[in-house]
Amino acid sequence: MKIKKIDIPMSVFLLLLFSCTDLYLVSGVKIVYVFCIPIAIFLIKRKIFWERKDSFLLLWFLSYFLSVGHIISKSDFWVVLIGQIALFVIYFYFSSVQSVSFIQKCNYWFQKSLYVMVGIGFVQLILYYALGSTWGISHVTHGVGLPRMSSLSREPDWYGVICMMAFIFMTINVLNNIRFWGKKVDIAVAILSFVMLILSLTRAAWVGLFSAFCVFYILKSKNGFSQVLKKRFKRYFILAFICGLIIFLALYISGNSSFLKLMQRLNFLEWASNDGGAANSRSYAIGVMFHYIKQHPFTGNGVGNMNAISNNRALLDSLGYMYEINSGRGNANIIVTNLFDVGVWGTLCLGAFFVLQIRTMISDYKKYQDTIQLTYLMILIGLLVDFQFNNGLRFAYVWVVLGLSTALSRHNKMLYENKP
Repeated sequence: MKIKKIDIPMSVFLLLLFSCTDLYLVSGVKIVYVFCIPIAIFLIKRKIFWERKDSFLLLWFLSYFLSVGHIISKSDFWVVLIGQIALFVIYFYFSSVQSVSFIQKCNYWFQKSLYVMVGIGFVQLILYYALGSTWGISHVTHGVGLPRMSSLSREPDWYGVICMMAFIFMTINVLNNIRFWGKKVDIAVAILSFVMLILSLTRAAWVGLFSAFCVFYILKSKNGFSQVLKKRFKRYFILAFICGLIIFLALYISGNSSFLKLMQRLNFLEWASNDGGAANSRSYAIGVMFHYIKQHPFTGNGVGNMNAISNNRALLDSLGYMYEINSGRGNANIIVTNLFDVGVWGTLCLGAFFVLQIRTMISDYKKYQDTIQLTYLMILIGLLVDFQFNNGLRFAYVWVVLGLSTALSRHNKMLYENKP
């Protein structure tokens, strides 16, 4: 889907918004939040569409306040509270889009931003090996000792998620003969996205990608694969397999030490012990969260408080955790994190929102054979699976996908069922 006539100011705005979801303006302030100011003003001036599932989203947010009496860190609580409001602004901006042409533009620039981010990561890797540059590179001295790219993101794990989304988008384009640039270029971009996903060493995104394509296969099998799609599917993955095999053999023959380290990382049977302690860090963080969940199971302990706990060495020692745990306001598993943050009530509300969202997306695809909606569904499944290992619910891309999917669903109903 190429956009021939482009509104330059809006296109630049969208490209920057999508590309800067995790780029920091100053310490702790993401550039994406700056975009929320004009977006909020725009929302005030137009109608905000409210869906039934959004009520559960509101209840989830209100559950933040149930733990006010026993918040561990008030500063972290307010940081997350304000940040989540900004993410809601982004969600309602895109979910309230009324013009189908604007939905298409958003989809186009959303994709382009992902490909730009993948490309930047590729450049960072080339510069590292060619010139020794460490721009956007980390984990060289720890983990498995391989350079990990972050592009414009804060860390490599989120760059891996970006590569996963880019690969899903471009794969669906290629399989459905939708041209973004041109057939050969599109295939090359898809392969690059997949290769960079592997090289990002983001294991959670690997599992998320596999889950996304399982959903794709199940839905396509129920509706019946067309002969044309079967043929493209087979050719596409045979090509990907051949390219991967050539790269694998070339690295194996060269005896490159980086290749051996990569093979170590790919050995899923040793994931708990071959990552320099990252898996243990997350498992210990979950253990700490369960300790606090037992204290306030229904109301939670306050959003963002794991940041204070993970940096309190004396507290961790008193709890018996001698290992350095995964730090940050949104730790490890999305379900456990929400049980810690907002308790059972808040977690059930968030779960209900996602159940209704996924049900709507599946229904839309079955009723209208909407390829874009299928792509958003695959991305959302990939994200949610990824978040079981590396919670990124406050990753702005999540709310962009949810918003665009909601707007697309409303448009489909108006178009095919004549509902105002």
